[in-house]
Amino acid sequence: MFKSSDVNAVRSQRVQLLTLLPLLVYLLAAAFMVENAYALFGFPLDDAWIHGVYARSFAWGHGLQYNAGQQEAGSTSPLWAMVSAPAHWLIPFGTPAVVLGVKFIGLLLGLSCLRSIACIGRKISGSAVAGCIAACLFALEPRFLFSSLSGMENTLLLALWLGGTAALLAERPLLSAILFGLTPVTRPEAVLALPLALPGLLLFSRRQNGRPASFAAWLLPGLPLLLWLLFCHATTGHFLPNTYYLKAHPFHLGQAEWLAAEEVFKLHALFPVLTILFGVAIVLATWFRTRQSRLGLVLLCLVLAPLAYMCGVTGTRQLLNIGYYWTRWLDPASLLLMTTACLGLGALLAPSARLIPFPAAAGRLPRMTPVICGVAVLALSIPFFTDSYVNQSNHLASDARVIELMNVRAGKWIQAHAPTNAVVGVNDAGAIRYFGHRRTIDLLGLNCAALTFRRRSMLQAMEDATCLAVFPEWWEQHVPRWPTLVTNFTAQAQFAIPFAEYTICPCPNQTNLVVFLRKPSLR
Repeated sequence: MFKSSDVNAVRSQRVQLLTLLPLLVYLLAAAFMVENAYALFGFPLDDAWIHGVYARSFAWGHGLQYNAGQQEAGSTSPLWAMVSAPAHWLIPFGTPAVVLGVKFIGLLLGLSCLRSIACIGRKISGSAVAGCIAACLFALEPRFLFSSLSGMENTLLLALWLGGTAALLAERPLLSAILFGLTPVTRPEAVLALPLALPGLLLFSRRQNGRPASFAAWLLPGLPLLLWLLFCHATTGHFLPNTYYLKAHPFHLGQAEWLAAEEVFKLHALFPVLTILFGVAIVLATWFRTRQSRLGLVLLCLVLAPLAYMCGVTGTRQLLNIGYYWTRWLDPASLLLMTTACLGLGALLAPSARLIPFPAAAGRLPRMTPVICGVAVLALSIPFFTDSYVNQSNHLASDARVIELMNVRAGKWIQAHAPTNAVVGVNDAGAIRYFGHRRTIDLLGLNCAALTFRRRSMLQAMEDATCLAVFPEWWEQHVPRWPTLVTNFTAQAQFAIPFAEYTICPCPNQTNLVVFLRKPSLR
């Protein structure tokens, strides 16, 4: 006969094996998404190299500098710069090692997301199998995989958000509050997630019986945001990062904004919208039937809060479904809602799960009806998933190729040919600064507070520049004085790509990047 300890050991081993399965699915799906060397050793967005500039500075003990000797509030994700900083200690081994290091960190954060999903699923359904299925489904999410390999901060935000939810359900309230407190320094819009620290703080305070440690705990979640606001103010004289003042617009949420959000929400997703709604409805229906407190917390953290996040982004940002540059702003909310859908579907597919809105019924066929229903829904979603996965895989490779052939090569050309004291004015402020190793002025102001807050004009900055790395067609459209300004420079190098191969966005005025040097007599 088996002893109870033996039974518990077997159960523990089973849970461990189930935990490993989503991780294996995720790593295999990520590996197959990498089509070529561009996808493996490059980033699909120049903004990833902007994060790299700040991360490199932080890694070598210089704080958040964009240019040497000057702190800058140009990063929308200071925490991502800090978390990805260790990858830049690999610089002596070459840039490919750095890129692999950043992607490795992204994958580790992705693994953390899956672990949290499995824990949440197990807590709310009473079934380790249900949690495993939910995590496996989410591991295949094309936007999640793309984010993990993109060098951007969304996977970090998801890891904190899902980790905070899992910690709350596991009755680790202080950890939950701390994790939610870190979200605003990962994405500014995640300040809307800061109230999710309150349930954990309330539970922690109840356990402390009003002792002084409880008061300190209430201050802890807001500390990262407070430090970041003070850093921004000390650096620029304003409490928010530069990009907020340049990209955000006054809040307005109308029909046009919701239609744009809907287009972005369903773009390249794991499931079509009806399947997502079906999965969320399972969780919602079960909560209405059982009024289970844990389900209520899940709905708060993974449905209501992401919808609030979605409203905040949609009402203050221009959302377009033409490229990752725009869709990434809404991805965190979309992926959190997808998490809830996966939790519902995972419970539906696990016969032992309690999280199903169907009453118990005798007989094999009625008992298996939810599973059959879930399998049918997933089977109908396979063509949608296939299209999304192939699209994201293609874009990871082709977008990274564009950045490599234009921005990275332009930066390397500047490093090799521009004078060491050159001042470079740029449109895209990432790879050219990272590889160029020259003082760089972001002419759009995103990484230059003097331009952001109009202490200097764009034209003044161009007149001070001794080198330009810009898209001439863009300047011809947006700056009337461009023909006069460019007469002071001579074109030295050109990095162009056919419009059909420029897959980042349908932007014909960004397919030709030219490096200009100021004429010798004018330097």
